[in-house]
Amino acid sequence: MKKALQKLYDNKYKPQSKEEEEQTGEQGGPDFLDSYLEDILLGAILEDQYTSYAFSPQTPILPGTLYEHWSKESAIPAMRQMAYDHLSIPAMS
Repeated sequence: MKKALQKLYDNKYKPQSKEEEEQTGEQGGPDFLDSYLEDILLGAILEDQYTSYAFSPQTPILPGTLYEHWSKESAIPAMRQMAYDHLSIPAMS
């Protein structure tokens, strides 16, 4: 299950590195302000969010606060989006 989850994260949710974005053909490149703000705002975001989340100590989540828990996870936005996408699927689907 862990390998399947890692593969799903890598294929659908893992943010692209700057090098990968350049290889995909970004036209014109980002301007100076965009680059500066991205470095400041994304500096706190972890490079490998899945590994950080999967191998960190477990934190207890009180009943009824799952959304609140994920809304506070600003250092791992890709994992947060993955959780929102999968937790919003009804169990009977």
